[in-house]
Amino acid sequence: MERGIELWILSKFAFIFFLFALLALMVTFSTREKSAICSETVQNIAERIAAKISQVVSSPVEDERGVIPLETSIQLASGRERYSINFTYINITKPERFIINVKKIPESPADPCTGGASAILPVNNTPTVNILSGRKNTTTVEGGKLNWFPVTPSDPDHRDRYLVVIRCGEKCSRTGNVSTCTAGAWPPPRYLIVDACTQENPDMCLPLNSTDVGKLCGFK
Repeated sequence: MERGIELWILSKFAFIFFLFALLALMVTFSTREKSAICSETVQNIAERIAAKISQVVSSPVEDERGVIPLETSIQLASGRERYSINFTYINITKPERFIINVKKIPESPADPCTGGASAILPVNNTPTVNILSGRKNTTTVEGGKLNWFPVTPSDPDHRDRYLVVIRCGEKCSRTGNVSTCTAGAWPPPRYLIVDACTQENPDMCLPLNSTDVGKLCGFK
């Protein structure tokens, strides 16, 4: 009789242990699935930005302006989540490129959610990159310096609503061997201008006729 009771108790403990193990396994799978969905979402954002930069750079139009709208938050299974974007311009190796990293905030080591993509600039006739963001930072690394700046679409105190990418050329001419371009350069210098914009109206975000663009790509 006593042995029967012991076996019954052991079987109940084994069953309870099995239930807890099954629950832990389900939670683990659920967490991994949510993390994978989140990473795919931010990866898509990074790739969309990189694709727009590449489109502007390769456009046959002399002066091209691309505006990338930024959502305030990202939609996940758990609801809306905040996120941030980091732009890094690398020119210490060829070809030059932009690295776009997107991540959910706040970060969680137990639930990572990051994505990244790159936009490669042409090797021949590479445009001179100008980052206009007032939050531009420079980091010294082996071989040179990296320029980077944060983009904060989810920050209520500094909400970046758009990213603006402009590729343009200086408006100048040459008579004989005399060029009116900056420093007498020929062919005319080309520029790639990048900035984040907090304006609600995208038309107000660094238009081609703005002063900042005109300084580089205006008539000389």
